[in-house]
Amino acid sequence: TNCEDGNACTAGDKCANGKCGKGGTVVCDDKNGCTADSCDVVKGCVYQQAGACDDGDPCTADSCNPANGACSHAAVANCCAVGAVLYSQSFDSGPPVELGIVNSTGLAKKGWQVWDPASKSVSPKGALYYGDPAVATFDFGESDGTATFTLGNLPPKGKQTVEFQLYYATEKYVDYDVLTVKWEAAGKSAQTLWTKKNFGTYSCNSGSNSYTCVNLPDGWSKVSLPVPEGATSGAKLVLHFDTGDGQYNNTLGVLVDDLKVTQTSCN
Repeated sequence: TNCEDGNACTAGDKCANGKCGKGGTVVCDDKNGCTADSCDVVKGCVYQQAGACDDGDPCTADSCNPANGACSHAAVANCCAVGAVLYSQSFDSGPPVELGIVNSTGLAKKGWQVWDPASKSVSPKGALYYGDPAVATFDFGESDGTATFTLGNLPPKGKQTVEFQLYYATEKYVDYDVLTVKWEAAGKSAQTLWTKKNFGTYSCNSGSNSYTCVNLPDGWSKVSLPVPEGATSGAKLVLHFDTGDGQYNNTLGVLVDDLKVTQTSCN
């Protein structure tokens, strides 16, 4: 009597005492930590690549170690993917290692710093701040400071955009309390991307004197700037704030949040 049950996932079907007995279950194990092992009743053992190591980033080469199933994601040199976020910082875990700060005051809490938690932030809880958190102003005399983000090497082709959220609470005069945003790269001259007057200016008066004032927004505003083409090797983003004097500094100051650099084209 043929007792084969037609199930490829059983083995050793046999007849005993005139009756067919079900054989043992086939164990499908290829000893590969990168496959999902299963048994098909028709095909038998099936070893399917698990695919769990795909991180969704087209600029990484994903691989799996068969010995233990551990994933690795190696960066693909000079890779370009539209929409890829090349750098992102929301200042929610203290000062990032790539941020260098130099303040004229020489004091850690008077000038540029990561304020965590900040009194205002777009994505809680921290933000980059120029001022004194203890009093929530920058009223500590004439001062200036520089915050430099070392971004490293960005994709050499295509175009990138740097954007951030900006809270600007200072006096309105164009020549005082000035934030300047610059881009630096290896072998390139520093380029100014943005400064206070980019908010827009208008003529204003104080007594008999005429001045140029800036249309400072209420609350947060998004700043989006093109990265200079060809300036991607050893890239740095530099924020410089200069009060210009020691007067009218009893407002909050400047905060920056949700900074990121994005690949906008690969052409």
